[in-house]
Amino acid sequence: MGGGVKRASGEFIGISGFETPWLVTVEIPHAPLTEIAWRILAADWGRAMPEAARRVLQFAFEELALDAVYAFTAQVNMPSQRVMIKVGMRNTGEDFNHPKLESGHELERHCLYVLTKERWLATNCLGFPGQAVELIAAQPCPCGESCSNVRIFCGE
Repeated sequence: MGGGVKRASGEFIGISGFETPWLVTVEIPHAPLTEIAWRILAADWGRAMPEAARRVLQFAFEELALDAVYAFTAQVNMPSQRVMIKVGMRNTGEDFNHPKLESGHELERHCLYVLTKERWLATNCLGFPGQAVELIAAQPCPCGESCSNVRIFCGE
């Protein structure tokens, strides 16, 4: 599952979605797992991807009812790690060698991030069906948390 990411002008700049097939058989922490992934043009790093990733995560938790979504990247890939942090993911501390890279490759060592449904619900003010909410950074929301992102309507 995935979709394209476009600028307001309609210009295609990348993709975001889920990857799962090969993870079932490889040796990485928590496999099999559902991984969120993204690819974006370097010129747009740090701008469009967090919002695209949030929408994919929203679909994962609200529509697919997944318990957790993971992401991993090479330890040296700080832009990707910043996206993971911006969307609420936490580093599991379970670093691993990517099974598809040669031993000693500069990108071999990977870090693993996770976002649980429980954390998603807490940080995105879900679970209050029918309650319209306009959130502004650092204001308390109905879930009792201090949410940093804007969500116009919580629940269905």
